[in-house]
Amino acid sequence: MTPEREIWIRHFFYFALFAAVFHALQFLASLTLWMTTRSAALLSFGFDAAVSTIAALFLAARIQREWRNKYVAYGYMLASAAAFYLGASTLWRAELPQTTALGIVLAAVSMLAIPIMGSYMKVLAVEL
Repeated sequence: MTPEREIWIRHFFYFALFAAVFHALQFLASLTLWMTTRSAALLSFGFDAAVSTIAALFLAARIQREWRNKYVAYGYMLASAAAFYLGASTLWRAELPQTTALGIVLAAVSMLAIPIMGSYMKVLAVEL
């Protein structure tokens, strides 16, 4: 293996770990904010972040492709079903979530960071 390819693989590994930590922090922030606001959107955002954390850890561990894809896909389907149920039940009961500046900050930081991380993953995929 060429030294340049080894460098790209190392970058990919560290980036996958960074993504896992970032998504874990998103999940914890979403869960904490959900406890105070009862916002279905924040909790569904947290579910997505939790599944993304697991996906990034699987990626870092380099598990066989078909296993990684299958279980991560099931995780996303389960998280989306839970988010749908939570949103529908909140809508059915006509509960209004509390507004919070931290929820807005969480969404803003994520909207900035996720596309940047996605662009870097695309560069890594092309190089590998």
